Amino acid sequence: LFVDYAVHRLAALCLADAPGLAWLDGEGGAREGRWSFVGATPVAHLRVGQDEPQGLRALDAAVRPFADPPGSAASVAGAPAPGEVPTWIGWTAYEAGRCARAMPGPAVAASPTALPTVMSFARYDALAAFDHVGGAAFVVGDDADACERLAKRLRQGQARRPDARVTQLRAPDRRDHLARIEASLA
Repeated sequence: LFVDYAVHRLAALCLADAPGLAWLDGEGGAREGRWSFVGATPVAHLRVGQDEPQGLRALDAAVRPFADPPGSAASVAGAPAPGEVPTWIGWTAYEAGRCARAMPGPAVAASPTALPTVMSFARYDALAAFDHVGGAAFVVGDDADACERLAKRLRQGQARRPDARVTQLRAPDRRDHLARIEASLA
């Protein structure tokens, strides 16, 4: 199996109807970009609000690399090592930096575009891993059952374009956006 963009795009389309679809897209030009990962149906969620000064510590405590028992991905030739496989996938807002430093005052300046959530992550017990260097694909995860559940969803999935719903889009004011970045770096 030669892995190119179409293969992991097809996997994402097969999982499009599952909750929590995640697609981390690599490109193979650097060590960090060797792998792309696709998964769905997370087993846990972590959301940190702007008023939680220990937010990054909560994420740090939750994030654990996959265990490395015999028969794990580390023992399968060509598969990503457990430390190369993400277990938590999500986003961090600019304001999380202020939360991490536990700075006095509100974590976010009063703003119509300020987010009440500064971090949102989901934990995946299995992911499809696509190697852009070696041209191989694997299903990797916490255990054989998690891997089999994902493999079954990939085999049974219909690669179809999901229905798109466009809602009102609101772009933040440019000055407000820059102020949020500056406040998070201060």
